[in-house]
Amino acid sequence: YLAVAEPAYERFLLPDSTGKTGEEQLFEHHRRFYNDLFSRGQPVWRSDPDPPTDAYVNPRILVFRVADLRAR
Repeated sequence: YLAVAEPAYERFLLPDSTGKTGEEQLFEHHRRFYNDLFSRGQPVWRSDPDPPTDAYVNPRILVFRVADLRAR
């Protein structure tokens, strides 16, 4: 299982977001990881703040079953 919080992954899923100069390759690695997780991972639990805060405190949290995912 893997738990992720929205502030940690959100920037990698935004289409116009890019990596810091000199770290573009690392940024793209993370982008591929999160795209793969969200497209192939099996969500098993989530916590959505109520009311939505759009803040770093009490973020959306998702838990994925990742046993079937393999490194590429």
